[in-house]
Amino acid sequence: MALRSWEQKKYEEAAGYLKAALRLKRDAADTSYALAVCYKALGIDDGYRDTLLYTLTFDPKMPEANYDYGQLLLEDGDTAGAAEHFRLSADAAPTQDKPLDALMKLGSASKRLSEAQTLKSTDPAKALVEARIAAALDPESVTAALLVAELYEANKLPDEAREAYGAVLRIDPGNETATDALKRMGNGS
Repeated sequence: MALRSWEQKKYEEAAGYLKAALRLKRDAADTSYALAVCYKALGIDDGYRDTLLYTLTFDPKMPEANYDYGQLLLEDGDTAGAAEHFRLSADAAPTQDKPLDALMKLGSASKRLSEAQTLKSTDPAKALVEARIAAALDPESVTAALLVAELYEANKLPDEAREAYGAVLRIDPGNETATDALKRMGNGS
């Protein structure tokens, strides 16, 4: 029924069926994403945003939800968050052009990294934004990933710093700077 309503662009009716389906299986990310799309078509902006986040709770790598949420973050002015969601989308759906196109619109990784390094000592918060974008643009860059981790630490965000140092080690398992930082910081408990 939901599919037929969807195909007939009866989004309000489809939303009702999808909500009923989610009551039966709350963790159905594909159903949740379909509901988010219905909310968008109906102009229910808060429902759209909330349901995308709900979807990503159950499927954090869903390419469509990450791309759409990245677009919302970009509209909000959170370019770094948008870049990270576009990267998740591109990695999960490498044959899709939209996430890569969205990333390319954010500029080059080298320029973002250079800007982050310039701002590092004078404005670590802005430097972190630039470094996060650089790391999303070039996910294999140890330099960008390490700078993100260091800037999270400089901005007194230890949980994020530990996670970012872990990301460095996924790229470069023997990275001494990241290993030493994680030892120094402990597990955070």
